[in-house]
Amino acid sequence: MSRPLLIMMILLGIALGCRVSDPPVLKKNPHSLIYDGFATGNFKENTPIFVREAFAAQNRELSEPVAVVNWEPKKHAQWEVFYATNRGQGQPANSTRATYTNEVLTTPTFGRAVIQIPSRGRGVDPLLETPRPKWGIIPVSQELKSAPLVEFPLVQPTTPPEFFAGINKQLAASANRDILLFVHGFNVSFDAAILRTAQIAWDMPFNGAIISYAWPTQGGLKNYSKDEPINLASVVPFTDFLTQLIGSVPSTTKINIIVHSMGNRIVMQSLDQLPDFPDGQNPIHNLVLCAPDVGVSDYRKWITSCQAQCDQITLYTNIGDSALISSKGMHAEQRAGDSHPPIVIAGVDTVDCTRIELNLMGHSYYGSNPDVLTDLFMLIKQNKPAAQRSHLKAITETDGRQHYTFENHSPSLYYSWNFEKTSQHTASPLNDNSTLLK
Repeated sequence: MSRPLLIMMILLGIALGCRVSDPPVLKKNPHSLIYDGFATGNFKENTPIFVREAFAAQNRELSEPVAVVNWEPKKHAQWEVFYATNRGQGQPANSTRATYTNEVLTTPTFGRAVIQIPSRGRGVDPLLETPRPKWGIIPVSQELKSAPLVEFPLVQPTTPPEFFAGINKQLAASANRDILLFVHGFNVSFDAAILRTAQIAWDMPFNGAIISYAWPTQGGLKNYSKDEPINLASVVPFTDFLTQLIGSVPSTTKINIIVHSMGNRIVMQSLDQLPDFPDGQNPIHNLVLCAPDVGVSDYRKWITSCQAQCDQITLYTNIGDSALISSKGMHAEQRAGDSHPPIVIAGVDTVDCTRIELNLMGHSYYGSNPDVLTDLFMLIKQNKPAAQRSHLKAITETDGRQHYTFENHSPSLYYSWNFEKTSQHTASPLNDNSTLLK
């Protein structure tokens, strides 16, 4: 596809993206969850048992993230992110900073990164100095040169045994023994993939082990057509990595996969090819398909195998997703993440985000919209299916199938983390740093 034609398709997608005539009026949710890490660890002897039990559940959901290795209240946090990739390795920037190229490898390699992210509003891109507007295109760069507060103190390759030992160390320290594995979409650099993984973990929030899978997207809108065969070539190395991951952590580990856009093709095909595991349990707890740039026919073909490998699958869609409208024009087929009309399959919770995603591009709401972030928290950390999330409304199709839409805003979350001065958390405590999540 020529560049002028691609630009025309993108502009057409933006124009067609405004399918919602008027912004809906959503009510503020009366429910909220308040968590104080300091109070939880300092109950008095006469504290009633029902209070202890209530806080015990919240402690599993909202306790301090084990992936945070340094915290400076109201300044920044440093997150330890383990990564797997089928990108080629470049020349190291220095002894602690490996780099990765656009070369496509047929087997995965492994590593460990520490990334420092500045404190900011929930869902605000760490590369932006000001919050995103509700309307209009967000000028988000996928490179990190313009964001001096985003730093990488460490990016180092590891051996597979070192990688899985690090994951198991985070798991052992976590409250729920769970993993968040993020797989990015089109036009995302290696650095941006690590950044997005940590940002989602912070903003959801997620307090278990975190992993980023970085496939070698070539970057730039003009390389969309080049990325499609590279995406397909990444299925085998990702399947290799996922098989190793499942076999290297305890069988009771809850593996949650969040995948965005074109990355859905890799993950869905991988689950279609994943070998059977002997214990009879589904290896994946939650599979969250965010704005999948997957043709409807392929989605219907692969989803059955995904259901056989996962306890729960959630599909997030948006009627005004300009990127997917453009992709529909290129492929002459609706994409699964486009809710015009919603793709509803029995056993999959389809959640239409149109009523709360008012940004013109409408493609990255999974990590930038506070209502969706809270919905993800309730799904992954509280293990609530869509039918149990009170801010969602069930829409019944003529054939009896149901999908969900946002009837109200998600509940508000308030938390206060209390990092101690330990070998893992070297920063000062958080006793005075109550953080409003939404």
